[in-house]
Amino acid sequence: MANIRGFYSHLWVCLLITLGLVGIGLYVGQYQEGWMQGDENFQTWIQWNVWLTPIGWGIGVLIHAMEVFGKKPQFIKRWEARQVHNYLDQEAFENKKTPSFFAESTTGD
Repeated sequence: MANIRGFYSHLWVCLLITLGLVGIGLYVGQYQEGWMQGDENFQTWIQWNVWLTPIGWGIGVLIHAMEVFGKKPQFIKRWEARQVHNYLDQEAFENKKTPSFFAESTTGD
């Protein structure tokens, strides 16, 4: 339950920051006088941040949702399985024994 609550908190913060950035971008785009007059580099920087920050953060929210709600793509599941297998193989090599799930039963059953 805490994971789901954390996801929705992440989503709300992302939406609020995105709305704030869009508001700043609209304000800066309309404001052509005073301290920003003629500073096209600053305006370009603001415009890039208005769009790239929400896109990057949106990707992060999507990954967070997949983690919380268990909708992992197949390639991630395969990668995780390979990593677990590699870890167990390495541990077995360091201990010079086979992992317990590969060992044959020694109880004589």
